[in-house]
Amino acid sequence: MRKIAYLIIISCLVLAGFLFRGKLGSFLNKENNFIIADTASVNRIEIISADSIILFRQDGFWLLNGKPNASYVAINNFLFAFQRIGVTGVISKPELHGEKDILLNVFEGRKRHSFRFYETEGISFLQKEGSEKRFSIVVSGFPDTNPSELVSAEMDHWSDRTLINLKPSEILEVAVLYPYNPDQDFRIVQSEGVAKLYEGFSDIEISETRVDKEKLDFYLSYFGNVFYDYTENDDLKSKEEARWILKIEDVRGREYELKVYPYLHPQGEDMYKGLVQFNNQPGLKVTRFMVLDLLLQDRDHFLKSE
Repeated sequence: MRKIAYLIIISCLVLAGFLFRGKLGSFLNKENNFIIADTASVNRIEIISADSIILFRQDGFWLLNGKPNASYVAINNFLFAFQRIGVTGVISKPELHGEKDILLNVFEGRKRHSFRFYETEGISFLQKEGSEKRFSIVVSGFPDTNPSELVSAEMDHWSDRTLINLKPSEILEVAVLYPYNPDQDFRIVQSEGVAKLYEGFSDIEISETRVDKEKLDFYLSYFGNVFYDYTENDDLKSKEEARWILKIEDVRGREYELKVYPYLHPQGEDMYKGLVQFNNQPGLKVTRFMVLDLLLQDRDHFLKSE
C-alpha cells in the first residue's frame, strides 16, 4: 500500500509540475535575481530607449540593427557583467526619474529576460518586468565597474568604431585631395606589390627618380586601425568645404571615403580633433588628429629633396 501511495503522490507532483510549470517558474524566478547564467546561449539583446538597438547573433557573428558592425567588446562586457550582477538595496514602489531609463530584453536561448535599467545620482538600478521593486546593483567582484557604462542607449557604444583597418598588401589605391590646394593632390596605385605615385586623379606618373620609395611604403602602413571616438549629428550644410578628402580602394573592390573638416569651437579650430564624414553617411565622426595626421600627407612629402 505504501508503494502505491508513494506512486500516487509522485504522479500528482509530476502532473502539478506539468500543469503549473509556468506559474511555478515565475514563483521561483525571484524579483532580485538578474543574473544571466548561460551567456553563451544569448542570441539577441534589445536596448530600447529613444532609439531601438537590436543586437542579434547569427552564425556566430553579431549584427547591429542588421549590419555587421557590432562591437564585440561592448557585447562581451555587457554579458560578463550580467553573469555577476549583485544587489545592494531595494526601493519599493519608487518614484525615481532616472537619468537613464532603458528597457532591456535579453534572449537566453528560448528564455527571455526583461528588465528596466535606471541610473539616478550615479546609482544603477534594475527592475523586472511586472515588479514594483527596483534594486540597486553592482558587478560582484568588480567594485570599480560602473554598470551604467556597460548599459548604453547610444548607438556608438555598440558599434565597432573602426573606419579603416587595412594592411599595405590589401590596398589597391589611395588618393588624397586638397580642395583648397589642389597642387598637392596625389594618388598612389599598387600593382604586384609595387607602389607608384601619380598627380591627383590624372594618369601622370611621377618619375621614380623623384619619389622617396621608403616614405611611400611607410605611408601605406598607416591604414590599420583608423577609428573614431563618437558621432555628432551635426548639420553638414553649416560646414565649410572639406579640408581633405581621402579615398581608398582595397583589393576586394571595397571603397572608403573620408571627408575631413576642422572641429570648431567659439574660440577657433580644435588642434586635437577633426570631424569626418565617412562614406557620405549621416552624422560626423569625431576623430583624433593623431589618428588622421599621418594619412593626410601632401604630394611634396613623397618627393626627394633636390
